[in-house]
Amino acid sequence: MVENFFIESEREITQNDFKNLVIFYAPILGHSSIFLYQFLYNLKNIYTKNKLFNFSEIKDILLLNEQEFEECRSKLEALSLLKSYLNKDGVYIFSLNAPLNANEISNNKIISNMLIKLITKSRYEELLKLNANYQFDKTTINDVSKKFYEVFNLENVIDLNIKNEQLNFNSITLDELKDKIEPEQFISQYTKTNLSFSQNEMIRKLKRMKFNNFSINAFIYYSIKINHSVVCKYIEKIAEDFSHRNLYDAERIDQELENVYLIKQNANKELKNIKKNEDESVTREDLNCFLDLANEHDWTN
Repeated sequence: MVENFFIESEREITQNDFKNLVIFYAPILGHSSIFLYQFLYNLKNIYTKNKLFNFSEIKDILLLNEQEFEECRSKLEALSLLKSYLNKDGVYIFSLNAPLNANEISNNKIISNMLIKLITKSRYEELLKLNANYQFDKTTINDVSKKFYEVFNLENVIDLNIKNEQLNFNSITLDELKDKIEPEQFISQYTKTNLSFSQNEMIRKLKRMKFNNFSINAFIYYSIKINHSVVCKYIEKIAEDFSHRNLYDAERIDQELENVYLIKQNANKELKNIKKNEDESVTREDLNCFLDLANEHDWTN
């Protein structure tokens, strides 16, 4: 039985998420489980991030006894709305996941079949049509949008006093676009070609891992800076590392990757110094410290 617990969420849960929760999950879970999800979410937002909750203190407000709580919790876990972790001190960590949207529900055979049995196929299809996010399939058509340098004179945005410096307009543009465009567009902006099959698959895989566009673009941009290309397996490896650490906040991911890149740059400088340093063992030890900080031993191509 749960006694003490913390609450977190994988990402910010929006009003649209709660709409999907009620429309698509309530018929399966029932009102008590939906209420428990909303109750945990409200507790997380009302109190500080590191608040330790005690079940006995909230059960009167929750209006669920221990058995009902466990049953509702199990249902939420079964539909991946809640993950429960238990640490060595016997304290639980409840991690809330956002519900699937209409498009994702339509691709989930288990939930779709359950809904069809509960609310009929016609009602299920009606709900999907009313709540789906419709987009054109742009994978088979050409992006004919103008690029910045095709519209504006680059000389007007370059400091004319800067001499003997080659400006990498590609990197500047990509850095500014990380949080503004789709990953498919982000890659095309760099390669100036249509995406390959492996690149499309990589993006789909990262989206299934619940990373948003900004996060995916940050992973891609890091690969470009390190490898001067979009190395899909390398990007997937880095994303898996962040996923295992339950780190999905895009700004934190972007900042951490930037820090790792700077550490790696320093490590490369140390590597060059090795050839000039007579006491090579000390320098290599320092280099390994840099690489450990950068986590580069785990991120291999």
